Amino acid sequence: MPNNAVWQTALARTLSLASYALTAAGRAHDAKADAQRAWSGALAAVDSVTRATGVAELRVLTATALASLGRVEDARPIVRTLEQQGYRRPRWLARTRAAGLLPQQ
Repeated sequence: MPNNAVWQTALARTLSLASYALTAAGRAHDAKADAQRAWSGALAAVDSVTRATGVAELRVLTATALASLGRVEDARPIVRTLEQQGYRRPRWLARTRAAGLLPQQ
């Protein structure tokens, strides 16, 4: 059986993927409400582990969830730190730029 951190990471990834899928599906009102619930669940699942471990992938999930929930100012310092540390995944860079968290190139 996986340890708690592994389980929480897997749950957070699953919830974040579900929110992407729901948002992309185009079911405007229902999808948005479902996506908000999924992002809230992802943030709740990953937040304490992120704070305890500082793992980059978990900080990415935290920042993405915060930005997706409209908490851009809470996400901004996490994004800045990740950028300074060289985190460069294209999908993440695109999302953070779209949210106004990183300058456009």
